[in-house]
Amino acid sequence: MPDLTLILDISVDDGLTRIGRRSMITDRFESLNRQFHQRLRDGFLSIAQENPERCAVIDASGDVETVHRAIIAAVATRLDVVLR
Repeated sequence: MPDLTLILDISVDDGLTRIGRRSMITDRFESLNRQFHQRLRDGFLSIAQENPERCAVIDASGDVETVHRAIIAAVATRLDVVLR
């Protein structure tokens, strides 16, 4: 088991909107329907809820810098390290 699993969480609608804004071609996985993505998100959140000692859920709905700071904070706190 890993010491820490980061789950970057975003609503399905926001995630699909971000995918649509990309200039690159989407892959098969990204092209699957909304229900698939909702089940996948629900599954990851369930894993996090069942394993709170190992999983940290990061709100990925913010801008890149905000999400980056949240990741750094989670890693530093959970692994008791100082990151800069």
